[in-house]
Amino acid sequence: MFLSGPVGPKQESFIQATFYEDVRASAGPGRYGLDHPETQELGFAPSLLNLAGITAPKNGLMLIRVEGHSMEPTLASGDLALVEKFNGRVDEGATYVLRYGDDILVKQLQPLKSEGALRLISINPAYETQKITGLDLEQIEIIGKVTGKIGRV
Repeated sequence: MFLSGPVGPKQESFIQATFYEDVRASAGPGRYGLDHPETQELGFAPSLLNLAGITAPKNGLMLIRVEGHSMEPTLASGDLALVEKFNGRVDEGATYVLRYGDDILVKQLQPLKSEGALRLISINPAYETQKITGLDLEQIEIIGKVTGKIGRV
């Protein structure tokens, strides 16, 4: 045998991810927020996440299905977004899942500090960018940062 080392699977602890089965993060106009979603706990081997270029999350991991086309080609309708729970800091240009009013959206975020505003950016140029200002900012709750995806080939 030309392989060396112990025979059998390497033991490693799994990273737990909560899959929100009924929630859809809209890559479009937004319409899929649920207050009491069905969930399922899944485990990911850290080595699998590392192979995919995904850093193990520090704040917990969620899986949320994307529906719509505004984030294509990065996120396609039907993809599962791997979302690290929000850590309180927005990285400009990163993609986030957020609640805006009753809707759950997936968008790139650009804080406009000098204007006291937040820009919600769709990657697909067929969709418009939204600028959230004033009291509408109080309706924004950032759920987490998209760190990867599981999608079809």
